[in-house]
Amino acid sequence: MTGIMKEKTEFWSGRYLERLRADLGGTIEDNLGNRAWDQQRVNSQAVANDWSGVVGLRNDIRRTFEAVNYGKNNSDATEICYTFDALASDEELLNAFSNIHALSILFLSIQQLLVERVEFLQEKVKSLIETESLRSE
Repeated sequence: MTGIMKEKTEFWSGRYLERLRADLGGTIEDNLGNRAWDQQRVNSQAVANDWSGVVGLRNDIRRTFEAVNYGKNNSDATEICYTFDALASDEELLNAFSNIHALSILFLSIQQLLVERVEFLQEKVKSLIETESLRSE
């Protein structure tokens, strides 16, 4: 390989790795932001809307109360009307809440593992850029 070709290859390799490192950083940032929101939902026995595994359980829960006022944003609270004693004595409802909570904890654990793996990959890319002196400058 000629000197010019080698320089061009190293330049484009460096640009690719720099872009990959930046994309991984964005992925980590997005996941951590989503994780914080998900953790708030877990702390308050609710989960993200797109969980297909809990849709049936959520429908079981919805039948036990009447929604009075919905918020305008996804993070806004919904005002509901219910009888606490009736809810507290409904074994099926309590089981549904327990299952949603368990699935939420599992989801957050898997999501944390994903973030850790992406962070590890990002560090490997950074190390490769530094050890090979592959800069896109």
